[in-house]
Amino acid sequence: MQPYLRRDDRVVEGAALEKQCTGNCTVGSNPTLSANLNKAPNSVINSKIKYLLLFCQFLFLFIVFLALFIFLSFWLHVSVNSWTLVVAFLSYVLALTITIIIKYPAKSHLLVLALFAVATPLIFLGGTNLFGRTYDTNYDGLYYHEPAIMALADNWNPIYHPTFPLRTPQIGSRQLAEGNPKVLWAIDASIYKVANNIDSATLINLIFAFIAFVFVSASLLSLGIKQKLAVSIALCAVLTPLFLAQIFSTMEDSFGYDCLLIALASIIQINKKKHISLYVGCLFGAGLLLAGSKFSNLYFALFLVGLGIYSFWRLKLYYAKYLYVMVAGLLLAALLLLFNPLVTNVTQFHAITFPYNESGFTRSFRETGVPANIRHDSKLELFFYGIFSSSEISNSSAPYAYARLKAPLTFSLRELLIESQSTAKLVGGYGVLYSGIFIISIAGYLYLILRSKKRSTAIRMWWVHLGVVAIILDAFVWPIPNYARYNSQLYLLPVVIMVALSLIKKKNIYDRTLLVALIALVLTNFYFDMIPSFAIKESAFQRIDSQLSSLEASHKTYDVYSSTFYPAYTELTVHHVHMIVVNHPLQCKQAKYLIFAAGTQLCPVSTRSVNQK
Repeated sequence: MQPYLRRDDRVVEGAALEKQCTGNCTVGSNPTLSANLNKAPNSVINSKIKYLLLFCQFLFLFIVFLALFIFLSFWLHVSVNSWTLVVAFLSYVLALTITIIIKYPAKSHLLVLALFAVATPLIFLGGTNLFGRTYDTNYDGLYYHEPAIMALADNWNPIYHPTFPLRTPQIGSRQLAEGNPKVLWAIDASIYKVANNIDSATLINLIFAFIAFVFVSASLLSLGIKQKLAVSIALCAVLTPLFLAQIFSTMEDSFGYDCLLIALASIIQINKKKHISLYVGCLFGAGLLLAGSKFSNLYFALFLVGLGIYSFWRLKLYYAKYLYVMVAGLLLAALLLLFNPLVTNVTQFHAITFPYNESGFTRSFRETGVPANIRHDSKLELFFYGIFSSSEISNSSAPYAYARLKAPLTFSLRELLIESQSTAKLVGGYGVLYSGIFIISIAGYLYLILRSKKRSTAIRMWWVHLGVVAIILDAFVWPIPNYARYNSQLYLLPVVIMVALSLIKKKNIYDRTLLVALIALVLTNFYFDMIPSFAIKESAFQRIDSQLSSLEASHKTYDVYSSTFYPAYTELTVHHVHMIVVNHPLQCKQAKYLIFAAGTQLCPVSTRSVNQK
């Protein structure tokens, strides 16, 4: 909670300041240590976004604490309930209060904590009310994410009872709910229990996007990048078409991408020796949330946590001896959060990545995630088509689902509409302008290699090489590198080039032109998605709300059958629609179909046929 440098950080910074003194330095002529620290170039974060950054750290670490609290409760045979979120928050605030009283007796620190403790519930109350008026219309969200959240909120304890308790319409949704990581689902379930509306839980997407933006902005400022430029680059990193596609969904790709940004920002701060112990905690927390939300994030979680540990050890700080204790704590927390599914999958299904190890699921990746005309191509070809094709719908069985290459920086109205309303496009899913952005980014990378040979550039190219190679190679880990939401790290490719260009001390006209062009194109790519996306979502939400309100106002009792989406029953319950769940297709002249849950039939009980009765 301390916004200024901690004791051990002061020791290191003080030593660095003493090193800078020449032979003219004397005890009497030097200003105090605190004065030097306040005037240090890296203190720009403290002077500009100090408290905003501190609040985001407070909020982020609370989410990590909440996840640990929930899974510790599972081990103690306590399921998610209406008090989970409240008790976790009070425990978190109490722990921080005790820490501050012991280590930082100044009253100002307690006042800051009190302000944060009041602001956080207000954000959650306002946000859950706002997001409670939205609907998750994404297939995967309705298919298995929401059922898993509902089960956790309905006393499912995955530690002692790994079998999924809900009888969902399709077996596949139960397998996915049983075998996948459950950290984000547990967090969402705690919000759902308080708000009594499952869509309110999607507030977490907006919260994490904001936290990631502040973390990235602060890390760029600590590198010496000017404020306006740092904020612009941070916006380019956070505002992606993936964020727009999943902001109102319980899907986890956008959440994982934000955790990736938080981890990267924490590594930068560790290397800049800024509040190191705090940022190590943020890095470990981001790694846990990454690994605990989606299997495809495991590789990045291990890589980033390993890079952070190496950075911490390399600095050889005063309290580096505690690294072993911190790593031991990380491993214990990982066991707590990841026992289900990593250990449970091995003991129950004999494979860590169940159900993706099954031939049916593996085959479905190619059948449902790749257009027919490139289905048998190599991973490299799929990667190429995924970037340079026009955007296509996410249903490969449709006859018009076809990978069509297009000229970079061009798009049609049809492509723009498809891009803005489909969660996971088969190809071209990074935005209508991304193919051009990718080419310019690669050209910028080659330009930086040539530029770095001049001494005046002063770029440490090793981290640029590491970033570019890691971003591209990770796309080939999964069997379908054409799928945008599995390879969200590609959004960071232009950001790496922007940061490298920003760090050039003596910029020429080419540096500035390339930097401005990338920022403008990335933000325009987002803007082209944002306008139709929100317009389409607003229209869809109005139609869904109108239909559900009409069903509620009819005061009729309906037979309801859902062929795919179990959450349809929950939405009807929330809107007080009287219903009887049936397990067979319905036949009646007055049959209705839910707009947001395809295949969900409703028939008034009074219209039942004799055979149905």
